[in-house]
Amino acid sequence: LDEETLVGLAYSAFTIPSTCDISNPVNSQVSAVGGEAVINLTVTVKGGCVALNAFPILNALPVWPGCIPVAVSGDIVKRHPLSRNGGSP
Repeated sequence: LDEETLVGLAYSAFTIPSTCDISNPVNSQVSAVGGEAVINLTVTVKGGCVALNAFPILNALPVWPGCIPVAVSGDIVKRHPLSRNGGSP
């Protein structure tokens, strides 16, 4: 559904921006496909940031920035309308 990378300082105790709001991108994706909800929502931190992590000695310093790639995935669902007789379609 979405992927965003945050920059972290002091061993990621402080991130820029300080929060990661996933609601707008998720809502946009759901409405773009005519969905109504998201199930199996997963938020994971992925590996990456090769450019910032390529300096092993500097990574030990709390002032050296690191990055936190966050990925959001899930299944967008939509209800099926009931048939006229009240049963399943």
